[in-house]
Amino acid sequence: MERCALDEKLPVAIEDIASKIVDLYWQQTLPYPRSGEVLRQCGNVGQAKIVSLIQEFRVPLERVQPISASQAKTINPDGYQQLVAEVEEQLCRYVLLKLQTIGGTYEPFIYDLPRLLTPVAREAVVCSLVVCI
Repeated sequence: MERCALDEKLPVAIEDIASKIVDLYWQQTLPYPRSGEVLRQCGNVGQAKIVSLIQEFRVPLERVQPISASQAKTINPDGYQQLVAEVEEQLCRYVLLKLQTIGGTYEPFIYDLPRLLTPVAREAVVCSLVVCI
């Protein structure tokens, strides 16, 4: 998904964004060496769901040493796709909903979320957003 376009109508699938999030957060789910704790993103109320999903997928795959996200994709491609789908669901239900709620009013300026919340529609929906990662 590494792309940058001047054309703001370039479609970016939410699945691509979810996959990139998994790649970026993969290292964040490793425990800190001294404490054994994993990065917390929710303060005292528990772990962020996306971080937890990645960690739950990653840990069983690592028997001796940590592996990369690309290695995990090769070892368990079906499980990796399921992980990306679960992260995509979290993006739709929480992240993108909050992003598009302004002053308490839902303003669908990037994604049409009601359509995204149904599995069939979610597969076909893309956004009109310039993504530079």
